[in-house]
Amino acid sequence: MLRSTRVAASLIRSLVLGSVVVSAVTGACTIVVGCTDESQPEYWIEKLEEDAWRARSIKRLSQFFEDAMTKSDKDMSSPEVKGLVDKLVGPLTNIYTNQYDSLDEETRESLINLIASFKDPRTEPALKMAFEEFGKKGRGGKDVKWASRAVRDLDLKSAAPAVLAAFKKTQPSTKEGAYYRDLNEALLKLADPAWAGELIPMLETDFPIPPKGGKPGPDMVSEMRDKTYQTITAAQVLGQIGAANAVGPLIKVFLDPAKRDAGNEALLALTKIGKPAAEAAVKLLEDKDPELEKFMQRQLQRVSYADKPPGGKPHIGAAAMILGVIGRPEAIKPMIGVINSTKEDAEKVQYLSSLAMLPHTPEVKQAFIDGFKAMPADAGVNGANALQVLSEPATLFFDAEMASLLVDRANDLKGDENKVPKSLLALAAIKVMDDSNVRQVGALVKSLPKKEQGDLGKHMDKIRHGYELGAKLLEACKKDVACYLKEAQKSENQSDKNQLAAIKALYMVGIHGKPDTAGAVVDALGSLNDGPLRYVASQIIDHHLLKGSPEIAKKLNEIVETNKKSMDRGKAANDKPLRDAVYRLEARGA
Repeated sequence: MLRSTRVAASLIRSLVLGSVVVSAVTGACTIVVGCTDESQPEYWIEKLEEDAWRARSIKRLSQFFEDAMTKSDKDMSSPEVKGLVDKLVGPLTNIYTNQYDSLDEETRESLINLIASFKDPRTEPALKMAFEEFGKKGRGGKDVKWASRAVRDLDLKSAAPAVLAAFKKTQPSTKEGAYYRDLNEALLKLADPAWAGELIPMLETDFPIPPKGGKPGPDMVSEMRDKTYQTITAAQVLGQIGAANAVGPLIKVFLDPAKRDAGNEALLALTKIGKPAAEAAVKLLEDKDPELEKFMQRQLQRVSYADKPPGGKPHIGAAAMILGVIGRPEAIKPMIGVINSTKEDAEKVQYLSSLAMLPHTPEVKQAFIDGFKAMPADAGVNGANALQVLSEPATLFFDAEMASLLVDRANDLKGDENKVPKSLLALAAIKVMDDSNVRQVGALVKSLPKKEQGDLGKHMDKIRHGYELGAKLLEACKKDVACYLKEAQKSENQSDKNQLAAIKALYMVGIHGKPDTAGAVVDALGSLNDGPLRYVASQIIDHHLLKGSPEIAKKLNEIVETNKKSMDRGKAANDKPLRDAVYRLEARGA
């Protein structure tokens, strides 16, 4: 009996001690790295070194990061996220750089996506490697996508050479080049003046042209797409770095009809470069650059398959457009000189339109008025009435006196063929009329045909309704800028039916405003979302800031960049006039 009691006690004692030992071992596994606790990131970090476990480990660590971000409401600075990143950043960066060639494509792309999500400078070796590998082999396009976003957000200047190497290998027509937009944003963020020597030759490469009387084949379409991307991006970066030595090649891009799709970006780059670009364009306007003149003639001959270069001087019109877009004062005197010496009505219309885009000094305004008054009522340009074409530029002076001039010229238009041109001059007059000529404009509107059918009838009704809205606004706000700005922001004035009320209100802000009004207009942009309203707002800012304004340019650029990153593509599209205004304000201040 005693012996059995001892055995039982010993057995109980051993069981108790055993449970303690098991418990201690289990506890140790939660502390000692390398035990079997799969719920901890350390376990999966160790597994990264094993070929068979690497892909699964990357997926699991990615899930740890996603869970931490969700719990912290996507706050990268939270202790939980920051602590996790500190554990992961080194091992994951090492795996990407050391195992790049051994990783399967899907795993490698997931890994660089995770690494890029950290937005951590310590990931630099992996980010640079993504660009370098693509630059060498043209593979890993999706890796470049994620790396581009990271170096953009980190502003990682040390990655600039690798990013440029990847750009030189990028072909949007291929599967690997499908992520060119992200790379483009990284290039612009890291834009380095040292790149100019490699980018400028890209502007000077000839584009393929379709065979005479035929259409381009698939290979030519791909080549055109790739070269257009390369040219556009090179132009954007050269404008960003203000490369004065790129002015000539950028002007050639604009002059070349084969590069029409890249011409607008070349113009914007010239605008950002500013004074050197304006000086070169003035030289071309004054017919003093035979090299550029001959270049344009050769390219026009090339795309038309003509036996000889075209006649005339098309380069002068192109130069006028460049100067108008840049908008610097150096162009005023030579532009007026060209207008006064030009006999062809169509050419004069083009020059007057560009003149209206220059700083609105008294000299510029008077030259435009003189040219508008002298334009024959039956003159045409590209199938449209010349006065009709000039009616919108006339409103950009934000001067109520222009309304009377528009009415006078509209009354010079006779016959049924001038119904539409006359109505468009009336519409322009409504935008800039004030108390001094509201009745005069009303008489013009009343004279428009009333029994038209279809789209023309709706057009005429819209103008009559717009006049009524405009007259009511004048009566309500008089010369009160704040009142007009408030009316422009009202949602009921931005409906399809009443949008002319908001447009009219903005024109009155421009007419009665002063330079400091530009800031108030910028502040109101949050309530002016439609394209036409943002266009008029940008013109008000441009009109009042003759010498530019770095402060206003910065505010506008912040709006543009914010909308660019939003999911609303419409907002970004409507911001184009704001972006153009940023460049012009910066160019004038330089």
